[in-house]
Amino acid sequence: MLSELLRNVLCSLPPDVEAFGSLTLFGVVLRYEDVIDDPSPVVDAVWCEALVTRTIDWTFQQRSEKHAQ
Repeated sequence: MLSELLRNVLCSLPPDVEAFGSLTLFGVVLRYEDVIDDPSPVVDAVWCEALVTRTIDWTFQQRSEKHAQ
């Protein structure tokens, strides 16, 4: 997982790193189950967009700090 890679190189982590798993619930089911019996989880689009925006902002901040050194 991305968070483990970042921890291994001692980088700071994105502010919402613990929520990343919520973005791939359907992927876990498809990877480990033969059939999806339950309906797909409903994803809050506003929440998802905010999480992605904060993560992109964090990425640009990390790049800026690295280039400033």
